[in-house]
Amino acid sequence: MNKNKQTILVILGCLFFGGLAGWLVRGTDDHPDHEHFHVAEDGTIYTCSMHPQIRQNEPGQCPLCGMALTPVSSGSGDSNPFVLEMTPEAVALSNVQLTRVKSGAGTGKLTLTGKIQTNEQRVKSLTANFAGRVDQLFVNFTGQEVRRGEKLATLYSPELVNAQKELLETAKIKGRQPALYQAAKEKLRLWKISDDQIDRIEQSGQIQTQFDVYADVAGVVTARNVAVGDFVNRGSVLFEIVDLSTVWVILDAYESDLGAIRKGDDLSFLVSAYPGREFKAKVTYIDPVLNPDTRTVGVRAEATNRNFELKPEMFVSATISTAQSAQTGLMVPKTSILWTGPRSVVYVQVGNREAPAFEMREIELGARVGNDYLVLSGVEEGEQVVSNGVFAIDAAAQLSGNYSMMLRPQVKTIEVSEEFKKQLTALIQSYLPIKDALVQTNAQATRQAINPAKASLVKVDAKLLDGKAGEIWSKLLSPIQSSLDKIANTSDVEEQRKHFEILSDNLIDAVEYFGVVENTIYRQYCPMAFRDQGAYWLSAEKEIRNPYFGDMMLTCGEVKETYQPGKRVAATGAPKEEKVQTTGSAHDHSGHSHHDHSAHAGPSASKSPRTAAMANIGSNHVHIDYSAPSVRGREIFGGLVAFGEVWVTGAHTATSISFNEDLKIEGKLIPAGKYALFTIPGREKWTLILNKNYEQHLADDYEESQDVGRWEVVPSTLNEAVEQLRFEVVALDEKKGLLKFAWSEMGFEVKLSVN
Repeated sequence: MNKNKQTILVILGCLFFGGLAGWLVRGTDDHPDHEHFHVAEDGTIYTCSMHPQIRQNEPGQCPLCGMALTPVSSGSGDSNPFVLEMTPEAVALSNVQLTRVKSGAGTGKLTLTGKIQTNEQRVKSLTANFAGRVDQLFVNFTGQEVRRGEKLATLYSPELVNAQKELLETAKIKGRQPALYQAAKEKLRLWKISDDQIDRIEQSGQIQTQFDVYADVAGVVTARNVAVGDFVNRGSVLFEIVDLSTVWVILDAYESDLGAIRKGDDLSFLVSAYPGREFKAKVTYIDPVLNPDTRTVGVRAEATNRNFELKPEMFVSATISTAQSAQTGLMVPKTSILWTGPRSVVYVQVGNREAPAFEMREIELGARVGNDYLVLSGVEEGEQVVSNGVFAIDAAAQLSGNYSMMLRPQVKTIEVSEEFKKQLTALIQSYLPIKDALVQTNAQATRQAINPAKASLVKVDAKLLDGKAGEIWSKLLSPIQSSLDKIANTSDVEEQRKHFEILSDNLIDAVEYFGVVENTIYRQYCPMAFRDQGAYWLSAEKEIRNPYFGDMMLTCGEVKETYQPGKRVAATGAPKEEKVQTTGSAHDHSGHSHHDHSAHAGPSASKSPRTAAMANIGSNHVHIDYSAPSVRGREIFGGLVAFGEVWVTGAHTATSISFNEDLKIEGKLIPAGKYALFTIPGREKWTLILNKNYEQHLADDYEESQDVGRWEVVPSTLNEAVEQLRFEVVALDEKKGLLKFAWSEMGFEVKLSVN
């Protein structure tokens, strides 16, 4: 009893001290019902690669599929949702390969797979013409080759015995009963007994108890349905014989391939049994019904089978010379495309080797031509698309929260009739002479260009639109008409430019909502227009010709958007810059001795936003357009930017510099124009390069033969590190200025001067 009491006391003591220890560890929290999560100290979010909607702030397993959660790539909150930035190591691990978009003719060849099958038109079923018993077989196995007229079997038929008896009896009275005699002979003929056999029976007077079965075609026996001793009825199939002198090549074609295949197309194919040997055939039939399980259509070709080398059920790889061999246009490899319906996705390189970045683009595909596809819209010639590793990039984009094949942006463009697009395109074409006249600062020519634009506007038929499209056009129509009227009613070119801006903004909206046909249109932007508020316009040329300043700052501006025929515009695209209302003259530029227009280049979602720096040195407008990457804790010079290699001096596309008059750089006279600005960084000295090809993507296409000037500059160590790459153009007076560069801990200056 005492022992039991001691045991109970020990248990109670353990419970008490255990509870006390738990209270001390837990603390005196008055809300025990609250659930506590262990959040990663760095704020990392974890997600599932198969179910990206699953997100939690600690590692673990996906509750849907059980896969281990992976951390979401940490990117800045202002990253472009269309652009995925990766590390060079990640690109290497993903085995990313690029292919340049080129214009050319298609190969006209389509590769399909399939197999050899017997020619169903040459399959013969040999049947019994009379009932009987199989006494002998001369074909003992399937696969045996037989000749036409060869004996295959011998049958004993009681019916034939009786029929022969009737023949012999009626032959005795054929003079008196010729009808009976002929009926007896006809009965034998119906059982496929030949006249020669009938004559022999009649002449011999002997009843034949067994009759032979002969092959009426040559071929291979593919089925033997009888054995010795079997009794067969009339019509029973004894043998199946296939003539393999010709065979069918049955191929599977996907829906996307059908437009390229026609009856009569030449075809060549290979089989594994004869490596390197090519067989010829011709398309003879295309199945009219699509297989709902495989989403393929059977394509049949007929091939001659000499020496019976082609065996039924052999697998083949066939190449068809299609009817679309003459098609030309922009081509992308089949491996670059992620199919998402009528419009598909590719990833276009927008970064460089040191800072890889890939932009998701929707493209509209044309016909398949060999291993390539024609592209109707979405990419331009010379751009590089990912041709290997595209699924890895898309998965990384999805995990990063970027747009991807599965998560696509809403579009601003509304589907309207082709006729309305043609009418709108004609209106845009009539708008372009107004822009050109303002580029010339010619008020009279501007007024003269208004009437053709008004005539084109009248021809735009709003009745072709309905619903939301009709409401949008009605809102755009009034300011377009008003702007045209006001431009026509004034001879003051500066007033015309004010109304031209309103006209341009509304036409830009119209193009983005409804689209254009035939011609590519560029939306361009000048950050200095209207006292640095900035303004847009449309142009048919990529080259900048500024309608808001004319010759005064002809090349001031940049391309903000390219509108291609058939290309839809995303509703989440980069917004237009907000205007800041100011007082005073709209075009007083006396204060433009020094401008850094990174704030006016528009809100960019990229980690390396496109920006500009500019100033007037006397009447010479010097303008630098560049992408401005940030340090983000990386080692820049000697790390991200290699010493001794040509660098774009920015990111993505080459940095460009333009000036409207001849300019001296470190005393060397350079003709007015626009140039790429490259550098070759070094530990002690840098080389500054101006190159004629300013439209380069990175320095991949750099050619020294295109250089117009080179200068050695000595870099300096900055007092304070600069996080984001920066250019400045500083006007010291009417004759002299400076070009300044700074990034990380390095910087340099170059002297500028005008005559």
